[in-house]
Amino acid sequence: MNFITKINVTWDGKGYHDNGNNGATLYIWNGSGYEQLDTTDSGDENTEITLTGGVTSSIGSYINGGNVTVLVEQNTKQADYFSYIETDYVKLVVTP
Repeated sequence: MNFITKINVTWDGKGYHDNGNNGATLYIWNGSGYEQLDTTDSGDENTEITLTGGVTSSIGSYINGGNVTVLVEQNTKQADYFSYIETDYVKLVVTP
């Protein structure tokens, strides 16, 4: 992976919760666990949000079997309500 200098991820969508605790968090898999790239507590069922982030070191640990794994999670974890994630798009840019 010496030829890759940067991986940048952008997620656009909605992250909201029935109790009004809205927002989402963007993660990237680093080979041993998920690493947070960006987070917000804004947005709702009518408003799209954009999360973005990147990595510039130890690039090889983020590429596993030729794949880069990203995850977006709604921020609220409560069993009494429902969480929603609506993805418009995910963009991955690899810079040589």
